[in-house]
Amino acid sequence: MKQLLFFLLFFWGCLKPVFGQVTETSIRAKIDKTLTFYESKKDSIKLMAEQIRADAQSIGLKKEALYYHRFMGFYYEYDGKIDLAVKSYLTLLKEAEKNQFFDEKYQAIGDLVNIYISTEQNEKAKVLLFKGILEGQKEKANPRRLSTYYTNLGVIYRKESKFDSAFYYYTQALKIKKNIKDSVGIANVYINLATLLIKQGKYAQAKPYIERNIAFHKAIHSDEDLWYDYGNMSEIYLKLNQRKEAEWYVNECLRIAKKSGSKTKEHISMNSLADLHRYFGDYKKAYEYYAIYDSLGKELINAETNKSIAQLREQYESEKKEQENKLLNQQLKQEQQQRLIFGISFLGVLLFSGVIGYFLVKNRQKNKMLNEKNELIERQNTRLSDLNREKNQLISIVSHDLSTPFLVINTWNSILKMNIDAANTKALEAVQIIEKSAKQGMNLIQDVLNVEKAETNKHTLRLETFDLQTLTQEVLNEFAEAARAKNIQLLFEPAPQPLHLLSDPHLVQRVLENLVSNAIKYSNPNGRVWVSAEKKDDTVLVHVKDEGIGIESKHLPHLFEKYNTASAATAGNLSTGLGLSIVKRILDEIGGIILCKSEPGKGTEFTVRLAV
Repeated sequence: MKQLLFFLLFFWGCLKPVFGQVTETSIRAKIDKTLTFYESKKDSIKLMAEQIRADAQSIGLKKEALYYHRFMGFYYEYDGKIDLAVKSYLTLLKEAEKNQFFDEKYQAIGDLVNIYISTEQNEKAKVLLFKGILEGQKEKANPRRLSTYYTNLGVIYRKESKFDSAFYYYTQALKIKKNIKDSVGIANVYINLATLLIKQGKYAQAKPYIERNIAFHKAIHSDEDLWYDYGNMSEIYLKLNQRKEAEWYVNECLRIAKKSGSKTKEHISMNSLADLHRYFGDYKKAYEYYAIYDSLGKELINAETNKSIAQLREQYESEKKEQENKLLNQQLKQEQQQRLIFGISFLGVLLFSGVIGYFLVKNRQKNKMLNEKNELIERQNTRLSDLNREKNQLISIVSHDLSTPFLVINTWNSILKMNIDAANTKALEAVQIIEKSAKQGMNLIQDVLNVEKAETNKHTLRLETFDLQTLTQEVLNEFAEAARAKNIQLLFEPAPQPLHLLSDPHLVQRVLENLVSNAIKYSNPNGRVWVSAEKKDDTVLVHVKDEGIGIESKHLPHLFEKYNTASAATAGNLSTGLGLSIVKRILDEIGGIILCKSEPGKGTEFTVRLAV
């Protein structure tokens, strides 16, 4: 075996220069280069996509190989085959999610959204954007990408004339841009906000956004952007019937156009001046500006014609050069394939005689081991099926047979309670204990069924904005009686301002109920339980702390497993070890995180982190 391995390594070293070098760096360079190609190079995009996939697969790079689907999406999109482009992007999304390649996943979502928006498939775009935002917050996606999702939602709602929603999502995008100090991105959001407000006729409200952009573009000396800012500002002053200001900004547009030498911008600026004077009834000046506008238009037509001829000539030369490059690439590939075939044949002849005997023996041994393993797996599968069937039967018994006795106990206990003399304190105490025990038994059965039937997975997620502090106070009111029974103080430390949260209030309430219930259950009589809430960055934190019996460090890694009972409840309370399992399952569903700190004899603190 060692001799065989030596020969393999020796001949691979001899043939490696023949095959050529493919590295992760070289593949990444091809990806970066292809991202700079546009519609005029769509055929090159297809060729590069195929080469990137082949190179990545040859050295086992799954992530880089996925760019084949993205670049084929570009190719089909530029070629007008929208259905095939969507199919390629969906394949990229599916494979990226399967392999947890988060950057590629959010690239695919962005590419699909752009297609859906351009083809007026707004509902499909919205579904993807909400998916990108919710999962992106959970998976810590690039903030720039999340802000783009919010901006796209604003654009869609603006087109649908749902102005309040559009304004909300634009402001969410602006919040992220400010957090990451993206000055150019902030200016872009201001443009969108101003456009939205102008469309609503809210000119005075749109004005501050454009003024901020003017200040920013002046600071970075961007006359190109200032020309657009001044044009928007002149339109606002025109609508507000402020002629002097509107005329000043149009003249500034004309000055910038002449300074840059852009005949197109000068042409548009002359048209704006003509429209302004016509709007205020100065038809003589309006006519003079329209004459200049018409003259500039004729110059532009001649210039565009000459430019088109030059572009056609350049395109012809480019296509000719591209065809020559393709022919050269084909020749190089043929030569490489010939060298590859020669090398493989040479290696195969040398190794064939030694390898064939070795693998015949190994194959016989493997077949024997495989048969034994298959028999063992078959027996284990049969046993697992039997155990699963027994478990389901047990759940059925718990659901039906055990629920009935507890119901009967409760019924007769109620009758007994009504017929006991109030002076008979011993009998009254016994009735209360029976009632409490029956209730605990029913709750135990329900907890088991909730977990085994995966109730949280069947709940339809309903997102809405609510005040977390109000919901927390309602939960504490619900457990006030249970706390009084053990003489435990329930202390709530709210944040100074409301904590508005976009999530499912039903599921958040279940999390709080389980944590508060556990804190009371595992606290000694006459103790205290603290509940507090605060906002930190883009998350809210809820803390539930008790002075109970605590949890040993060895139990903490298994705390959220089903039926785990790391500590015994106090004052005779029963514990199934299901509450924290339910909490973990719910938080996984709504994108939350739970942490635990505990010390035996001193108490426990749970912290729940939820995205705002």
